[in-house]
Amino acid sequence: MTHSTRVRRVRESAAHVMATIALLLIVPNRNAFAQSAARPIPPAAAAITSDAWDTLSADITIRRVHVNQDGSPSGDAPETVQLHWERTQVAGGWRTTTTVVAASRRMARGPDGRDVPIPQKLTGTRVVDEADGSQLRVYDANGKELTAGRWNVAAALGGDPAAAATAATASRPTKRAPIFGREWADALVARTAARDRRQRALELRHGQPTSRVNGRDQYVSVQGETTTEVLVDPETALPVETNLSRGADLVAHTTFRYTPIEGSGLLRSGIHTERVNAGDRGRSVVDIEYANVRAERRR
Repeated sequence: MTHSTRVRRVRESAAHVMATIALLLIVPNRNAFAQSAARPIPPAAAAITSDAWDTLSADITIRRVHVNQDGSPSGDAPETVQLHWERTQVAGGWRTTTTVVAASRRMARGPDGRDVPIPQKLTGTRVVDEADGSQLRVYDANGKELTAGRWNVAAALGGDPAAAATAATASRPTKRAPIFGREWADALVARTAARDRRQRALELRHGQPTSRVNGRDQYVSVQGETTTEVLVDPETALPVETNLSRGADLVAHTTFRYTPIEGSGLLRSGIHTERVNAGDRGRSVVDIEYANVRAERRR
């Protein structure tokens, strides 16, 4: 792998992890969680779709691999990041904490031509939204808060100077508006009763469905040269597939998986995304899996 390709891959890894953490802050370690003194609300499925909880949490695994344009392996080792995401109700809204539980070690080509592990400092990092409108707070594995000018995932993934400089600018913490209500939980736990609200949100963003494709409602929106297609299950008003195109080229394809909650709704269990790499026209394949989703009352 050339130096320029390695720099680009580190940048992509940093951007991907930060984008995922940012998404979790907007929507939404395992053993430590199991030993918590919190009181689960039985039954778990019913609790998630009710309003009788003040904490929603999930364990999230992100797997990412590069493939060539024809789909064959590119030779890069797959990357895996495990996160624990938690959102707790507080006086000012909802506090959100995302913790990096584990991250695979990256490899780099050494001067002697052999692959050597890059020091990995990401495990234990916490990103916290205090729900008070302040900037995001980032803490290292020792609990030390990192300042806006210092924290970036590129440095944690290996510290390439060019990638670190890019990520430091792109991932600088910004002030966020407090989150109120429980509508945000629909991104992870889709309640049957909220079906009409989800459809209205789709129509507000994309307009009315343009057609029916394989039994799915097709929503299409265009912004400049970018066209977004969303295929939605008409019964649940949940997206099952999205396609992003620029001109005549498909640049990203995403599918969603759900697990039924008997009589209550659907739990998002996974997301699969394939995105074209601008540099080599290969693809980045990312799988996000949600597990141990729990709704609890802790107060």
